[in-house]
This record gives sequence, C-alpha cells and structure tokens, in this order.
Amino acid sequence: MDEISKIANELHRYRDHDVETKIKQYLLLQGPRDLSSISGQLSLTDLEVLSEINPEGDSSLSQLVSNSTLSQGAVSKIIAKLGRLSLLTKYHHADNKKESYVKLSASGKRIQQYHAAYHQMMDARTQRLAEKYTHDQLILIADFIARVNDLRES
Repeated sequence: MDEISKIANELHRYRDHDVETKIKQYLLLQGPRDLSSISGQLSLTDLEVLSEINPEGDSSLSQLVSNSTLSQGAVSKIIAKLGRLSLLTKYHHADNKKESYVKLSASGKRIQQYHAAYHQMMDARTQRLAEKYTHDQLILIADFIARVNDLRES
C-alpha cells in the first residue's frame, strides 16, 4: 500500500471512530455510580454543552450559544434535557427577564468533572505519543492534516 492510501485510510479510520461510545463507557466505569443511569442518557453533544457551563457560577444561554457551533434552538433543547435530568437549573435574573441563565447542580458538576478527566487522560496519551516524534516531524504532520482539511473545505 502506498503512503497516500495509508494516510487516507487512517484519516477515514479517525473520522469513523466512535468517541461518544468511549466517553460514555468512561463515565459509566469511572464516573459516580449514583449517576450512571443519567450518564448513559447523555449524548456527546449534551456533554459538550454541559462542559461549557461555568462550574462556579451561572452561564447565560446566549454565552453558551456563542461558544458553540450549535443553533440557539439546539442549545435550548439540550439545556431542557439537562434540566429534566436534574443536572442544571434554568432561571432568569430579577433585573433581566429576557436573558436565561443556567447553573449546574452538584450532579451536573460531577459529570462535568468526569468528562473533563476523560479529555485530560486522552490529552496525556496524545502527548506521550507525540514525544516519539521530533518537533520537525510534528510540524510536518500538522501541516499535512491542515492542508487535507483545506482541500476538503474548498
């Protein structure tokens, strides 16, 4: 197999990898046992929105939408689902009834922490892998992937 075919196959393999299943398995195995039934109901998109919520305060719905690639309707739908699962509370400030805010519950914070831990673990594994390559090799790899993405977007 030539190098171009191998690269193309590996890019397809990367694209087709089901990371949602891996994250859910991690949450179910490593996460809080009392929240395992809730963890199983969350999609990757739900977890990504959950991870954008300020764990120490409140977040406005408009902030969440602006930090996301999702539409306002999609974010609102996810916020409603997370509310039904008691992972957050949605409310309005007394001085601003137009803007909606959300605040994580204790359960929401715990799931958010475990989701972040999964990504930290994967980042550490990627860093260990990268240490096997020279700086120049990593620059070449990054440049090649960026150019493949540019081709796909043009």
